[in-house]
Amino acid sequence: SPMPKSKSPWVTTNKAADALGVSAGTLRDRIKPHLKRGAKGHYKPKNPAAKQMRWLWHVPRLLKWQEGEDDQDDS
Repeated sequence: SPMPKSKSPWVTTNKAADALGVSAGTLRDRIKPHLKRGAKGHYKPKNPAAKQMRWLWHVPRLLKWQEGEDDQDDS
């Protein structure tokens, strides 16, 4: 039987915000400027051709970034 499709690490803004423990607005407005865009980054456009940009977020990379940020705050 075919292998089950592995769950993508890319999720919607709301799901990513939940994973980070922040609001969707905080993720978009405060955090996104510090992140890398693109397939190898933290976020990417869901549909690059769309007029209204919707983002997909890579949760494992976001959590890693958050850990690094938190370390800096403690110094």
